[in-house]
Amino acid sequence: MIYQKERHLFPGGNTYKGFYSFYNYILTQEDANRIICIKGGPGTGKSFLMKKVGAHFKNMGYSIEYHHCSSDNNSLDGVVIKELGLAILDGTSPHMVDPIHPGAVDEILNMGDALNIDALSLNKREIIDVCKIISNNFKRAYTFLASAKYIHDDWSRLNSEALDYSKIVTISESLKEEIFTK
Repeated sequence: MIYQKERHLFPGGNTYKGFYSFYNYILTQEDANRIICIKGGPGTGKSFLMKKVGAHFKNMGYSIEYHHCSSDNNSLDGVVIKELGLAILDGTSPHMVDPIHPGAVDEILNMGDALNIDALSLNKREIIDVCKIISNNFKRAYTFLASAKYIHDDWSRLNSEALDYSKIVTISESLKEEIFTK
């Protein structure tokens, strides 16, 4: 039986500096046999498809990396099967992923082909307005994260000034002796 491992990761993060992405490091072009960049709007089934693909290959005995969305941990932004050199990635904002070597390594899967353009067009104004609200809320969240970081840094500085580091060393040595001599 093949040793199987399941890992759950967050390749991007909402930080005090805004969105930070590690998507370019998920699977290198050299190590990849195929990178599929999924395009399409919200609700087109990108995450659903990746969950199904991950479950399929897991049932076949492969180790799977599930890359979760930083804004919704129940949603996937990627599935990687390193033994096969395969990555399936959500290529939409805020972590845009586009083919680097189209055909040789990368390809696009356009889930947007299944969109009901006529129905969406009827709601154009509402869709644009909601997207603006979401964008503004993310900007506010990043502002609050930045504020929290500065408060944390100030607390850390004040706390470090109040610490007696010689006592920390003494306690650490005592704990090491207690733990490792048993």
